[in-house]
Amino acid sequence: CDLKKFECTYYYSKFGKFLLNNRYVMLPYGELIRQKEFLYETLGNNECLFVRPSSGFKSFTGTVIHIDEFDRKIESFGTYDIEDHHVVVVSEPKNIWQEWRLFVVDKQVVTGSLYKESRKISHSPDVPNEVIDFGNSIASLWQPDPAFALDVCRTNSGELKLVEINSFSSSGLYACDKNKLVKSISEMALKEWKEYKNI
Repeated sequence: CDLKKFECTYYYSKFGKFLLNNRYVMLPYGELIRQKEFLYETLGNNECLFVRPSSGFKSFTGTVIHIDEFDRKIESFGTYDIEDHHVVVVSEPKNIWQEWRLFVVDKQVVTGSLYKESRKISHSPDVPNEVIDFGNSIASLWQPDPAFALDVCRTNSGELKLVEINSFSSSGLYACDKNKLVKSISEMALKEWKEYKNI
């Protein structure tokens, strides 16, 4: 895991128009409350904003915040060891219908799983071909590591979007095909070892 590459500040520019949160502002955590009015005027939807950390460590869980709860919620993030200079991402909230986790190994999606549907946890190994194709098109643009995870969603309007990327080592497998994943990772590791040894 090359952790810096999993920062939103690092990878958002790689995927731009494919991002679910493609209209966003990045700013220091310590500026959120001072900039509240500007943020809601610029990105608010029904008096709500989505806020998440830029960090790949996910120092707090990304969440939708209503304007009436904003100050209290933002101050509560301080209990997660986030400091004033840490960068956060603020974006327009979106309605998501389905979410999948896809595992990319050596630039190809090798397995995936549905993990949420209509805001409820729902694990299934059935992933539509169009979702796999979308994941492969994302993976063809740029890879943070030889193996990583993509979280892809379908919005209520039917569009496929990239929610985020995650490190391979810290991503839950849900209902992914573990045999396919182990086989592909083993083949990639052997290939890397042979290249390293000049075999």
